[in-house]
Amino acid sequence: MKSRYRGGFMSINSAVQQFVSGLPAFVSGRIIGETASGAMTRYGQTGWLAVAMAFAGIYLVRFLTPHPENMPDVTPMAIPGDV
Repeated sequence: MKSRYRGGFMSINSAVQQFVSGLPAFVSGRIIGETASGAMTRYGQTGWLAVAMAFAGIYLVRFLTPHPENMPDVTPMAIPGDV
């Protein structure tokens, strides 16, 4: 990536991270309710949803691959005494 695009990329990256961090709080706030006596309702469902999303994230990480341009150029090191 060219250095002149770095600032814009980092700003968008930060905005997306903050949005994705706030989204679960918003969703759980919409799911959880309160009874007339003040007890929380559907709190367990929110926990199970969090567990399901964690496993979905673990599954989806398998599909991430680095871009070929960003792969380091690795050259084998010579081993002392190797001819």
